[in-house]
This record gives sequence, structure tokens and C-alpha cells, in this order.
Amino acid sequence: MMAHNLKSSMREYKMNNLTLLYAEDDEEVLENTIYLLDGCCPKIYTAKDGQEALKIYKDEKIDIILLDINMPKMSGLDVLKAIREEDSETQVVFVSAFSDSTNLIKAINLGVSAYIVKPYSTLQLKETIKKIADKKFTKDAIDNNVIISHTDKNGYIFEASNAFYKLSQYSKNEIIGKSHKIISHKDTPSSVYENMWEVISSGEVWEGELKNKKKDSSPYWVDLTITPLFTAKNEISGYISVQHDITLKKEMELLSITDGLSGLYNRLYFDKIINIEIPRSKRYDTHFSFMMLDIDYFKQYNDTYGHQAGDIAIKKISDILNQYTKRESDYAFRIGGEEFGLLTIGLDLLTSTNLANNIIKDIKALAIEHKTSLVSDVLTISIGLYNSKGKNIFDTNIVYKQADKALYKSKNNGRDTLSIANTEDTNE
Repeated sequence: MMAHNLKSSMREYKMNNLTLLYAEDDEEVLENTIYLLDGCCPKIYTAKDGQEALKIYKDEKIDIILLDINMPKMSGLDVLKAIREEDSETQVVFVSAFSDSTNLIKAINLGVSAYIVKPYSTLQLKETIKKIADKKFTKDAIDNNVIISHTDKNGYIFEASNAFYKLSQYSKNEIIGKSHKIISHKDTPSSVYENMWEVISSGEVWEGELKNKKKDSSPYWVDLTITPLFTAKNEISGYISVQHDITLKKEMELLSITDGLSGLYNRLYFDKIINIEIPRSKRYDTHFSFMMLDIDYFKQYNDTYGHQAGDIAIKKISDILNQYTKRESDYAFRIGGEEFGLLTIGLDLLTSTNLANNIIKDIKALAIEHKTSLVSDVLTISIGLYNSKGKNIFDTNIVYKQADKALYKSKNNGRDTLSIANTEDTNE
């Protein structure tokens, strides 16, 4: 039914004077697409590789060419380059994977008419060919669907696509003349931008994922490729960036590593991160700190005030832990129930001790009533702290067990306090 409707619609586009060439090395894709296009043009040519496509173009009068970028014998880019050496009128539409950002930039510079992302919908194909048939085709397909920005050599934006403005929520007047700092998110470490600038200013391509912010301060994620542009003298004249919105993907990833109640990282992610950060700390011999935190007499709290009140208390305590883990190398976890973990890199024992004591103080300052506590009339926590230089760490299990021993000591010492692990004790 969909194919029938598409073909019927195509016949209404009055394409009687247009000739189409479709080059695709996948025979099944080629056959299905030609079936959908049947009746829209008086003549449709097909090619199974780049060389055959170029030969047909030279032998016949072709108005529209659909090209796959990756084809045998001759790539779509090479075909387009050869075509542009002869004329600039033939409409060339590329069909390829969006992640191929480098080829997309090359295609734009060669004057591609449109860029359709695989897998494309029949509606996309229909609209693209309709615009060409009506002689209204411009670069809108790219402008409205591909997130692109051009900057000068100093990083100031002088051109961007409508898709860029739409995603960022900024207007053209608000973006032009600004650097990308206008959309940078505070959660993205400055070291990322420093590395990025170092790479592109040396003439290399930078690729990576970035967390940005929209005009309304809401976050979004992009998969980004930045490519330097050069003058005839091989000097950098500016940069072009192509972005892919991966916000939904990152949100799904975050859900898989986040504790639903507290908003902190979950136990699964804790197991992953601690096994990454300990070897890194050992490699660079940096200070490694791990705190285990436990809410004092939390069972009694739930029995007295109810589980809903207990959930609210957990959220409030989690907010405090979030405030103390803003650096790239800081992590806060809800390990289970009323137990939390806090992992930091690069803080010596004194600094880590002060941090732990401040957390105890701030949580007590929440003044959450706990009349059945045996240590205070408000909710409190106990902490066990492990701190060591990387070269002295034996393995993950010992770190966890030593922090747990220290936490047990805090509980034996009356709770609402901090105890420091004996890092020389490696007994299990």
C-alpha cells in the first residue's frame, strides 16, 4: 500500500522532462528503490558501481543522480568531482551513513545537492525528488537536517545551518560572531576543549562526543567532527563542524548507570568505575580516595516515619553528595539501601578527611528529625575513608574491604563520625 501511494504521488509531480540515474551496489536496495520511483520519470538509468554511473552520465542527458558514497571501482565522491568538472547544473543526491562526517564535508565542498541518511524513509526520497522536479531544490535538505557550523581560524562562527539553530535554540543573530562557548556545558571539562583546539589548530581532524547546552540551559549531546579548512597556501582558514544529535542515546546510557531514587550512579556503574580508576591511579601514582557512607539507624527511621519519608531523606543526602562531586574525577554512588560511596582522585589524606567531615556536617545541618536515633535527634551518617597513593594500592577488593572496615569502626565508635582505614592492612 505504501509503495502504491508513493508511486501515485510521484506521478503528480510532473517530472515528464526529467531523467534519473540511480547508482547503488546493493542490488536489493537498487531494485526496491527503482520500484518506488517507477512512473515518476520517463527514463530511469541504473548503475552498480561508480565507473558505470559516470559513463552513463557522460553518454546520456541526466538531470538527477542518486549516488551511494561507498561504491565499487569509483566512489561517489570521485563521481561527483568528475561531474562538477564538467557542469554545476546536474543535481546530485548522496545516500550514505550519517556518521560518515568527513565524506559529508567533502561532498558539501564539491557542491552536493542533498544528503539522504541511510536508512532513509520513502517520504524523504519523495520530498527530495519533488523539490528537484519543481525546480525549487536548494541546499535546504542539508541546511534543515544536518547540524553544521563554520568558524574562522579563531573559532568565531560566521555560518551555521538551520538545524544548528534549531537544536541550540539560538537565532542566527545570536550565534553569528560568537564562539562555540555560547553552547558549552559546565559539565564538559576544560581539558576536552584544550585537546580539541590543540588537534584542529595543528591541521588534524577532531572527533568526539560533547555535552552542550541549549539557550534554555537544558543539556544535549552531540557526536562531533571538526575539520580544518585550508587556503591555497595550505594555511588554516577556518573550521567546519558536523554534529549528530545523540541526546536520546546518552539519556538511555545514563538511565542504565543511574540509581532511580537518588539520581546518583548505581552499584553496577560503581563496579565499573572503581576498576577503571584504581589502575589509572596506580599508573600515575596519584592519590585515590574512597568513602563508604551509611545513614545511621535508617531502619528505625523508616519504621518511625515511613518509607516515603525515607526516600525523601535519601534524595536530600544524595543532593549533598552531588554538591561535593563536581570535578571530572569525582563520583558519587548509591551502593544499596542506605549505603553510599564517594570516589575521588588526586586528593591527599588531609583534603579527603576535610571533605568527609564537611559531608557529615552538611548532612546533619539538613536537620531531618530522627527521634528514634541513638546518637542524635536528627538524621546523621557514618563514614569509612580509604586514602592511598596509587602505587600502594593492591587491588579493588582490598580498597572496598578496608573502607568497609573503617565504616564498621565508625559505627562502633558511636556513629555520626569518620574513621580512616589502615592502608597498610592488606588482610582480607
